[in-house]
Order: sequence, then structure tokens, then C-alpha cells
Amino acid sequence: MNEKDLTPEDLAADETFIAWFMKSDAYHVQYWDTWIREHPAAIDVVARARQLLEELVGKGDPVSDAHTLQARDRLRSALNQQRTVIPSWSRLRIRQWAAAAAIAGLLLLSVPFLLSKTRVEVRTDFAETRSVVLPDGSQVTLNANSRLNWKRDWGKGSQREVWLEGEGFFSVRHTVDNSRFIVHSQDINVEVLGTEFNLQQRRNKTTVVLHTGKVRLTEVNTGENKPVIMAPGDLVEYDGPSHKLSRKVVETEIYSAWKEGKMSFVNADFKEITEVLEENYGLKVVMKDLRLSGQQFNGVYPTNNLQVLLAALSKTYDLEIQLNDREIIFRTKK
Repeated sequence: MNEKDLTPEDLAADETFIAWFMKSDAYHVQYWDTWIREHPAAIDVVARARQLLEELVGKGDPVSDAHTLQARDRLRSALNQQRTVIPSWSRLRIRQWAAAAAIAGLLLLSVPFLLSKTRVEVRTDFAETRSVVLPDGSQVTLNANSRLNWKRDWGKGSQREVWLEGEGFFSVRHTVDNSRFIVHSQDINVEVLGTEFNLQQRRNKTTVVLHTGKVRLTEVNTGENKPVIMAPGDLVEYDGPSHKLSRKVVETEIYSAWKEGKMSFVNADFKEITEVLEENYGLKVVMKDLRLSGQQFNGVYPTNNLQVLLAALSKTYDLEIQLNDREIIFRTKK
């Protein structure tokens, strides 16, 4: 679509433009930054669309992110076809008094990360990862079945805080004023200045792996353990029910392999594997007549092809494996 035909309503009603406005999806941010540079005649329209969104922020509740994902697919498809893109449904010409109401409705339908006037949330589905750019330029990669939220306004000198459920890899920017960056999870708070680390919080167990820099861990509720200062290469695991904390040195790349589309298992028991299937893929695991040898499981497998992992499990543990929609059944071969 020629930029001369665009209206502020067209842009403000577009899922991908909203993602650019909220700076909550790195792909959409990059796309629209490039589009705006290449279409200087549309600067005024973009400015008016942004103002309209600023007025409307805060009217929606979090819903499914299916529309945003579909928009990204349409963008990629169109870019491959070498043409200028505004997703097809956003070409609806919203006019006069109906425009604001229509856009508000679209915000409700298409923005999983719009919580209120002051907060932003990003979610991932099963078997999905997503990159997020925070207001300070720090980057987070969310693993499957995870949720991240933060306050929209990070003013100069203010404390930078995010809340994580699931798993995320953080690359935190150091600020000139040395403002603190804190990641809150169910049981552990991670405080950093500028560093890279992986944080996983699943089933009352929190695991932090420090790649670079320095972080400080504190308990959320009990305070039974003293704060822990981590060094690069450290893995700290906290068990919620027992409040026990342990530390060891590991190869950090193993614990963030999921960012590169890989599942890495090192001396894993069968329970650990089933937890990955349930948490990351949303599968219900059923074990029938299962007799395991106690053998530990090792290897690196693609996250986008579950059959490769299942074939390795079948061979290692001599299993029959049946996958039915959202259920997976393990049986020992007769």
C-alpha cells in the first residue's frame, strides 16, 4: 500500500504496528523502524497513529496472542515476495466517530502484551520462543510456556524490574546511572547491573545459570538463606518446598541451548525429560507398564522436531511411544 493512502487509524489498527509501538517484539520493532526510514512521507501519519495509541493504552485486558503471530507470518510472507506491506485486514478504512471504537476493539483482540496504562506483558505458547526488547534496551528471550511483565515507565534513575514465570535468557544493559535491574520469580529475586544469565522457574524449583557478569540472589518470602553472589559459570538451584539452595559450576551453554532451537540433556533422569515434555510442549505424559533401567539420558535434540527426541528415548529405554494429540504414552516394549 502506498503511504499516501495510509491514515492514522490504519496504522493504529495494525497488530504489528502496535507491537512496534509497545517495543515488545524485536522482529516487529526492526520491521517498522526500517519501514519508517524508507517512507519519510508517512512520518506525520505515524506520529498521529502513535498519539492515538497513547490515548487508548490501558483499555484492554490480556488475551491470546494468535493475532500477533499471524501478523508476523503475513509480514514474512510478504517480505519474501518483495512488496510493501500493511497486513490485509488493516486496510479497512475506519472513519469518523467509529474509528476510535474500532481500534479499541482491535486492541482487545490483538495485543497479548497490553495489560494496562502502566504495565506490559509478553507470553509464549507451547513450543514457541520469543525475543523481547525492554525499555532500557535490555533483551530477553522467552522459552516456551513463559510469561514476562514489567512497568511501562522506566524513568531515569528508577529501578528496572521485571516479573518472570517460566524460563528466560536475559542480556542486561548497564546504565550510566547504575540503576538496578531485578528479575522477580516465584521464590527468588535476581539483581544485576549488566550481565547475561538464564532463569528458569518451573514446578516450585528455580534455577539460575550465570553466563557473564555478576548477580545477587535473594529469597522472596522466607529469608532463611543469606543472599548469594554468583560468578560466571555458576548454577544455583532453589527448591521452593524445602527452601534448600545449592550451587555448582556448569557449562553454561547447555542451559541456554533452547535459544538456538536445541534441547540439551546431560545425565538427565526420565522425570526431567517428562517435565520438559509437559512444560515446553503442553503434553500430558502417561506411563503404562513402565520399567526403567535407571540409565541417564544425554544428547542434544532440535526443539522443532519432537520425533527425533522420542526416537532416542525409545532406543535408550526400550520403549513403545504413542503420541495422540496432546497426550504421550510410554510403555516398556514386551
